[in-house]
Amino acid sequence: MKALSVVQEKRRSSSKIVFQTILSRRSVRSFSDHRVPSNLVLQLLEAARWAPSGSNLQPWSFVVVENPRLIRLVRMFAQGLAGNPSLIIAVCSEKPDLRYPLGPRSALCYNMNAAMAAENILIMAEALGLGACVHLSFNLMALNVILGIPDHVDLKLLVSVGYPKGKVVTPPKRRLKDMAFKEQYGVRKWS
Repeated sequence: MKALSVVQEKRRSSSKIVFQTILSRRSVRSFSDHRVPSNLVLQLLEAARWAPSGSNLQPWSFVVVENPRLIRLVRMFAQGLAGNPSLIIAVCSEKPDLRYPLGPRSALCYNMNAAMAAENILIMAEALGLGACVHLSFNLMALNVILGIPDHVDLKLLVSVGYPKGKVVTPPKRRLKDMAFKEQYGVRKWS
């Protein structure tokens, strides 16, 4: 019983650190000129690799763009990608086979898988002192060519990464009691 309480206490302590990292994470769009070392990039990719996925398919793949010339080219076709990131991680997914294993919901599941991998990148970036931002507004056809994305793979989103430049403002968040309910939607608010 005592061993269990030691494990529980370690988890409680770790959970505080994780929760603080989640609370402090922001979408960073302005970056300093400092390059992100490859060992930190590897940690971002490992965090993405360990994301959950539907039926544990792990259909994702990642293209890391660090060449400044190529970053500028990607930015030309990614309207929402602001600032000058040190790198861009293109989060991709195999195209779903609608026959197996999730049927018609496969496409939705593959989008969800990519989003969960991206969230792991965002949280790890914050933990490493980096800034990051997810981007969905881009010219898919152009970026498929630029990044050499094959036909059996879908580019789902881009994550810009770098060291934050300047102060990052915390936006207002909705109150929990306005979005969380007990048992049924709208019946009893969580307080």
